[in-house]
Amino acid sequence: MSKARVTRLFKGGDGRWVYTAETLKGVQSQSLLRSDDQDFPMERVKKWISEGKLISWISYGDKTWVVVANRMDSDIPSPKQNLYVGVHFPEDQIKEAWKQNYKISFINYGDRQWVLVTEENPDPVVGQTLCTFDDIDEVKSEIQRWWPKNKAVHFLVYADKKWVMISQQLDKVPGQSFTLNSDWPLDKISEHFKASKYITSLAYNTDEEFWVIVVTPLQGGQSMATTETFPYDKIKKLENIYLYGLRE
Repeated sequence: MSKARVTRLFKGGDGRWVYTAETLKGVQSQSLLRSDDQDFPMERVKKWISEGKLISWISYGDKTWVVVANRMDSDIPSPKQNLYVGVHFPEDQIKEAWKQNYKISFINYGDRQWVLVTEENPDPVVGQTLCTFDDIDEVKSEIQRWWPKNKAVHFLVYADKKWVMISQQLDKVPGQSFTLNSDWPLDKISEHFKASKYITSLAYNTDEEFWVIVVTPLQGGQSMATTETFPYDKIKKLENIYLYGLRE
């Protein structure tokens, strides 16, 4: 059965948490850890992976790591995941994953560390590419080249004074839109929601202080909120979610 699940918990440089939830098919329950320790919760994440849970989100904010893992319904086999955490950008790990027919399931940056989750790909071709840029105009130009080629923005990260983008090859034009604003672009996001396009990538340039958001048509829609503190009140309303670690 499809139920609303946490999909993003992102702390922007302007002090706000961004929370999104979507109706995800086949997810039996979610586990959410907000680490009591500032260090990356490696043992907990590896334990969840060994138990067959799928790591769907990792971020860092308010001096804590946040990890979300999904337990799939028993009739849906969980693909194998691998985890990398380190100070060096994981370009070699990404290339090796693609050679082994693993896809980039998740990439992010926090507390001066890169976090990469790769996932066993069911299809023989992964269909992803990696690009890095120094300037947001280069990012926009590359995205505009991707879309007519049926390539979607899969992940967009700003870290260590550079932009990192992962594309995903689709069988049709992705229908994505790109928004850039120095303030949280609520009016523009509302317009996208009315057009049935929802947040699938978001990043914050901490050096020049602006938001970049990519929206995509999503079946089932999305709920979104921004909060000054970690959005536990939103999260606790979801069904079959188990909370670990620090609470507000």
